[in-house]
Amino acid sequence: MSTEANKVLFWDFDGTLAIPNRAYPWALNEALVSLGYEAPWKLVDRCTNTVIPWHTGHYLYPQNTGAQWWNDVTRRAEVFYECCGVKPEDYASVSEAWRRIMPTYPHTLYDDAVTVLRRCTDMGFTNCVLSNNYPELPDAIRMLGLGEFFTAYFVSGAIGYDKPRPEIYLHALREMGNPETAYMIGDNPTADIKGAKLAGLKTVWVHPNDHPDGSAYADFICKELPEIPDVLV
Repeated sequence: MSTEANKVLFWDFDGTLAIPNRAYPWALNEALVSLGYEAPWKLVDRCTNTVIPWHTGHYLYPQNTGAQWWNDVTRRAEVFYECCGVKPEDYASVSEAWRRIMPTYPHTLYDDAVTVLRRCTDMGFTNCVLSNNYPELPDAIRMLGLGEFFTAYFVSGAIGYDKPRPEIYLHALREMGNPETAYMIGDNPTADIKGAKLAGLKTVWVHPNDHPDGSAYADFICKELPEIPDVLV
């Protein structure tokens, strides 16, 4: 779907609009428990840190999107399933449950997220999500009641490129009609700020205290979400 807009804000999700979380291990643990298995949290956490592509530097996989993204992730997770004592005949069931449970993670939004999104909309900006995440992330965002604020979702698991790869930014810009004004707003100085800047977007680095310095690539630095509308032009 291609949409034309003159002023676009591309928002990261986790760590930017939603408080940083451990959704992937939480959902995998829930999947294991639902099938009668128990595993140490450290093992479950290590599993997700190992098999999710952007944690391991696998930033491009253009042939492996949507359902195939999940197939690749859960195939790599099978060695951990074995360590957790999962029977091989249950591997597929664990994977299916993990995928089904992921969108139900109880995200906690930053207090001012809704107010800021509404204000940016009132200023004439088109809001989009641009996130390294699983393909069904839009479902989770809509479940949070944020669907009214977003025109489009650009999620790496559905596109085949992770931030900071330029392809994901260029894809999003094309889909939005190459807007005259485009900002990337995010908390990660490499994935969100450096990657977007090198792709030609203006950048707003928010919640900078959570990460090492990334100011060299940030056009604007905002300690909190409510500061963002005031720097947009």
